[in-house]
Amino acid sequence: MIPKGTLDSVIQEQEARISNMIQKALLKAKYNINHKKNMLLIPQDREVAALLNLPRHIQLKDDDTKSLPASCTDHPVYNVMVSRMIEGLNKIIENYKSICEKSKDKDEHETPDVELDKSRLEELSAQLLEIILAWGRASNTGPSLDKKSTQLMKTLTRP
Repeated sequence: MIPKGTLDSVIQEQEARISNMIQKALLKAKYNINHKKNMLLIPQDREVAALLNLPRHIQLKDDDTKSLPASCTDHPVYNVMVSRMIEGLNKIIENYKSICEKSKDKDEHETPDVELDKSRLEELSAQLLEIILAWGRASNTGPSLDKKSTQLMKTLTRP
């Protein structure tokens, strides 16, 4: 549910020392982005997705949403949604950053130990699972993650 590349990008946006602290702390907390708590196999074929009441993984070239570019490898709108949700990835990493900044270690060559709770990332995965399953139940056309993310983001940004 949380894309590996999106998590990596948000962590890498931090200054190097903070990024290293977050990575070390998540390893120490035994967070695994490839754990079943963050996994859902989603079909790429529109008809299969419709039969299973799931959205499609990526937009492909089905041209069902002219405003979205076809993709064979990524879901950029979904990635942005995951980052910008109210309790999304940006907020979680921002919180991790503030915890790391409080750690005062005099040795600049060592990466200080910081305690981070992996449960916030796991809660985000659970929330994303519910959203994705609801998208599939609400549509029998097999829309892509990007199409549904675009629709959701429009409703969240209306005045």
